[in-house]
Amino acid sequence: MGIGRYGKLCRIGAVTVMVYFLFQYLIIIKTQTNKVNNMLDDGLGHTEGIIIKRKCDDIATSRTEMLRRRDVLRKHCPVVKPKPDPHLGLLVSDKHKVLFCDVAKIGSTFLKKMWYILENNLPEKDPMNMKKNIFSVHFPRLADFNITERTKRINSYTKMIFTRNPYSRLFSAYQNKFVTVNPSYWSIAKGFIKRHRKNPKDLSILCGHDLTFEEYLSIVSENPRNTRYMDYHWRPLSAYCDPCSIDYDIIGKMESFNEDLQHFLCKINAEDKINLPHVNPLALRKFNVKLEISDSVGNIKKIDEKCIPKSELVNRVVQNMVNHGYIEPIDKIHMADIPINYTQKDLVEFIGRHMNKSTTEKLLSLPKLIQDNSFHDVSPDVLNKIKKLYGEDFIMFDYNMSEY
Repeated sequence: MGIGRYGKLCRIGAVTVMVYFLFQYLIIIKTQTNKVNNMLDDGLGHTEGIIIKRKCDDIATSRTEMLRRRDVLRKHCPVVKPKPDPHLGLLVSDKHKVLFCDVAKIGSTFLKKMWYILENNLPEKDPMNMKKNIFSVHFPRLADFNITERTKRINSYTKMIFTRNPYSRLFSAYQNKFVTVNPSYWSIAKGFIKRHRKNPKDLSILCGHDLTFEEYLSIVSENPRNTRYMDYHWRPLSAYCDPCSIDYDIIGKMESFNEDLQHFLCKINAEDKINLPHVNPLALRKFNVKLEISDSVGNIKKIDEKCIPKSELVNRVVQNMVNHGYIEPIDKIHMADIPINYTQKDLVEFIGRHMNKSTTEKLLSLPKLIQDNSFHDVSPDVLNKIKKLYGEDFIMFDYNMSEY
């Protein structure tokens, strides 16, 4: 073999080796890129740049689902009686040309914080990190404008509403307003217990701290003809947002919150302004645990000490977590692990430790299990009243009324 031919073979071999390693390098880069993208999609990193662009390019499925939801709503609207101007409460953003019907117990706190960030162009992108008391903020609403200006906005702005399974929304309101230490709503409970409970205990009449789920549903369905004046935490959406008079462009659902909110942000070109909630529901649950414990500890000073002595508060808080489906039941032996002079931080850490003892699968199944058991214990008469009261919501927003 000549030297020239040998040298040629060496060069070919070198090129082959280089191509091989370049190919391997490209595979590694692609793998790492996929890992980064997965982290971003999972909410473990920052959602910026090309990742967001790809998300907005991929909302065709969401767009199709939005059209389907609108078709379902339009199909059933002719049978709904007109409502006298409930839509005047819609939030108005002239900056983004958006109208939004904010509904209690459907992510409303998060959505209002998001709204505040967008309206004020704040550098903060995570609404959950925003410290401002959002309930003290006045947002422009449709009622603030004259009829001509209202009509112009209704006809030209993007209109959004978020919905939730009525059963789930009702159960969430009960847990938050009557199971958690909540003096304002316990006052409502006291009146109902005094009027309707057979042989109520004096402490129940004094405190209203032990309203049952069925009694709560009875309160909700007491005046079915005046839905417009019901407490906004459980008022039907059909009486809230006038869904048959306003042609909503975006009908989001609590059950697909992130995907639907992403669709909205892309539609108004604000996809780089907001970081959506972490997709890990247990992370969000730990956040809610802190809020629930903070509310209970803070409100204990506002009620008669006879209702819940400080020594009993810890048992109430833990049972509250169990009733929410946040943790599995805790026996008395483990309850003794809580310091006698406990702090709010002690309670949060105690609940956190017991969450960590259960499997993720078990924890994720608990809230629905607790809800199912609660509804199955409700009498048919009361349940039928609830179905009748929320019938329009079930039909218009495509939820299963026969679940219970």
